Amino acid sequence: MKSIFQPLSIECIDAVKCLSTVLVVCSLGTTISSQSALAESTSGTKQATPILQSSQEDTLPTLPSSSSAPTSSLSVPATVPSSNPVGTDVSVSVPTAAPGSFAGWESNYVLGPGDGIRIEVYGAPEYGGDFTLLSDGTIGLPVTGQIALSGLTLAGASDAVEQRYAPYLRSPSVSLSPTTLRPLQVGVVGAVERPGTYTVPVQGNGAITFPRLTDALRLAGGVSSEADIRDIEVYRPDRFGQAQVLRVNLLSLLQEGNMASDVVLRSGDTINIPVATALSPAEAAQIGEANFSPEAVTVYVVGEVDRPGPVQVTPNTPLNQVLLAAGGFDTRRADNDAVGLIRLNADGSVEERSVAIDLSDGANEETNPLLREDDVIIVDRSGLATFSDTVGLAVNPIGRLLGTIFNIFNFLD
Repeated sequence: MKSIFQPLSIECIDAVKCLSTVLVVCSLGTTISSQSALAESTSGTKQATPILQSSQEDTLPTLPSSSSAPTSSLSVPATVPSSNPVGTDVSVSVPTAAPGSFAGWESNYVLGPGDGIRIEVYGAPEYGGDFTLLSDGTIGLPVTGQIALSGLTLAGASDAVEQRYAPYLRSPSVSLSPTTLRPLQVGVVGAVERPGTYTVPVQGNGAITFPRLTDALRLAGGVSSEADIRDIEVYRPDRFGQAQVLRVNLLSLLQEGNMASDVVLRSGDTINIPVATALSPAEAAQIGEANFSPEAVTVYVVGEVDRPGPVQVTPNTPLNQVLLAAGGFDTRRADNDAVGLIRLNADGSVEERSVAIDLSDGANEETNPLLREDDVIIVDRSGLATFSDTVGLAVNPIGRLLGTIFNIFNFLD
């Protein structure tokens, strides 16, 4: 049988070899090309990323800042808790006061004997009630007995009552409020009519109102004529016994209506009113008309006036007005050129001087001084009145003698 396989010629073998080489080369080239293309693709992607981002930024719409932020809680700013709703501004939020806390004067008020308080125990009303601090500063609580509250603020007293009830009640909650407050004890010294210690009541007509500086001055009879109300000192002891000094310009209340200068008093305050070294007539007139000055002072006018005697006028009234209040000069007998002024000073010394009179002058220290309590004005006689009185005294004995002789002859007849 003849074989169907024929031996290949040399040309065919060479052709097969060439074909194999070509396939190997092509396969190798394809592999290299693939790797090169992958490398070029990777390298090209890295280089082209900025261009792509720039293109996206140019073409895409701008998004809100909250949308671009990741949704992870780590991206939330530390100043805004993740639990807050969007837009909450926690930097300006004000915490709400805790129940039972005190604001205003209640936060600083210190309890003492005579104060009335109301205690409410939530869930156990039988443990509360109305109480008055005794002379030793204690009250008698139900079940627990006496407890000292003097020297404590309202908040401190509430905490003390809660601690006292802690062994008897589970987590006691106590509310404490004032019902009546004791009067304040204050001292007033310096240039006032009646220095001393005064008891100033606390008003409680629906709302508790503490007395002010002017209330204490009125109780002390008002400021004197020489008071300097621009530099009043209020000595206020703190709970450690150290005195704080408050400087008050009360004149701003009269000139500007500044109510802040009329400070609220506390128990234990001492008010010192200094003596003025220089006081203008206008300021003195304002002080004299104020409601914390005495309603009237008494000065005395003696001599040649229509109504000599004591005259009541408002404080710091000028001399000319006092003369008019006494009826004015006796035109037939008074020396209306000058008058004498006698003044008793606070140190016990007596001052006497002559004051030239000009009724057209305003208040001034030379010709129309402002008068004080117990000042004495002396209106002398004119020269003609003095001569007439002298002649009358000389002639009067002879006249009396002649009158007696005529009476004797009339009797004999």
